[in-house]
Amino acid sequence: MKYDDLNLLCLLNNDAKEVDPIFLAGPYWSNKTKVSLNEIKKNGIDRFRGSTSLISQSYGDNVNLDVTKLFPLDKNPFQSILKKQIDLTEIYFRKTLKLFEAIFESDTNILQLINYYNIDDSTEFDCVYKVNINGKFYSIQYISLLQQLDFAMSKIDFSSVKTMFEIGGGFGATCHMVLNNFKRVKKYLYLDIFPNLYVGTQYLKSFFNDAVKDYSTTRDLKSIKFSSNDELEIFCIAPWQLKYFDSEIDLFYNSHSFVEMPKKVVQKYCNEITDKLTKKDSKIILISYDGFDLKTSLHPDTLPDFFKGFTFSRYESPLVIDNSRLNYYYISN
Repeated sequence: MKYDDLNLLCLLNNDAKEVDPIFLAGPYWSNKTKVSLNEIKKNGIDRFRGSTSLISQSYGDNVNLDVTKLFPLDKNPFQSILKKQIDLTEIYFRKTLKLFEAIFESDTNILQLINYYNIDDSTEFDCVYKVNINGKFYSIQYISLLQQLDFAMSKIDFSSVKTMFEIGGGFGATCHMVLNNFKRVKKYLYLDIFPNLYVGTQYLKSFFNDAVKDYSTTRDLKSIKFSSNDELEIFCIAPWQLKYFDSEIDLFYNSHSFVEMPKKVVQKYCNEITDKLTKKDSKIILISYDGFDLKTSLHPDTLPDFFKGFTFSRYESPLVIDNSRLNYYYISN
């Protein structure tokens, strides 16, 4: 367990049991976080992007080839049949990756992205959802996230952005890409629910070391502030700590997660965020997806309404890995 910090995990786990439930996973995420925590405790996070882990289900790029991990069948008489099915599924998965490679290598937009941006170290922690393009391996999820990041950043003046705040950052991939490629950004606030926060914190530490300030560092602070210098700082905070954060933010960024939260939770976050966006030119970028189910998620077109005093422009752009699907972008003016 090279990348694990069991003391940090226990601290977050124990504190999460004592806070208002509004700061914990909502119905959409509740079971996923329970499965994730059990896997972290059992196996650690060193291979959380592989094909044998369920830690980052729904927010990472792990590939679950074995349904029996969700439904243990140790004594099932059909175990040998299931094993054959898993082997067959893996063959199809490998063929799919080869098809992705063939498509990506001939897609000028993707080639321009990976040539212009630095995502060379996108396959750490045993990533299997990856492609080989011109002799280098790239995470497919990184390419997808990079495409939406590039599109969103093209709609704002990014020249004055030095501080950035992200809620629901998955395992830290967007933060990693921003800090690798937009060197003016020196201060990054990263917030997520537990245990996703733990995974993202440890992932970012593997790249940025002591620049990452984890929950154990900020837990007892009643005022969480960026330093007034140009040194890199990444604060990884729990939802119940947001009220203590006391620095200005140039850009707030949320990709996909707001629509998966209860309405009252989104409203609470947005009230807090608005207080941090004190500059005239502070910006908000909200990204969501099509094909949403209103039984389990919010309508993405309602997201701008949570931010009082801001007006937004709406954009659409196809997904890089499936141009029949769209991402929706809501970007403050």
